[in-house]
Amino acid sequence: MEEEIDMLTDYAVDLRYGENFYIPLQEEAYDAIKKAEFVKQFVLDRLE
Repeated sequence: MEEEIDMLTDYAVDLRYGENFYIPLQEEAYDAIKKAEFVKQFVLDRLE
């Protein structure tokens, strides 16, 4: 779980605050979406 969160944090920061504008590859974007959905479901399961 920690690996997914770290990756998403790096991904978000690089996209917003990088010196050079970074356009991720489609595969990277899909991977980030999958990890974000996993983290979201993890949190929702614990809120029930």
